[in-house]
Amino acid sequence: MAHNNIVNNSVDMSKTEKAVIALLHERKVFMDVEEIFLLLNPAAKCYSYAAVYHSVRTLRQKGAIISESRPLERRKYFRISKDWIGNDIES
Repeated sequence: MAHNNIVNNSVDMSKTEKAVIALLHERKVFMDVEEIFLLLNPAAKCYSYAAVYHSVRTLRQKGAIISESRPLERRKYFRISKDWIGNDIES
């Protein structure tokens, strides 16, 4: 419930960034961009793949999410940063 206040107070975040943060906060597991995209668009397309990819990249640069590479895969996986939970995200 606290993440909703954090997300709502982050006026510098886009709608897609807020959705990505909320999803990763809820799931608390590593997910790749494709899985994030599919979970944000369960029935109808609300977020473009490019917007999701850009938001994940921006949030990683801001330190809100962290990434992990797996040895036998070329893709990266992301989850919310434990250090970020409870902090506001500002540029």
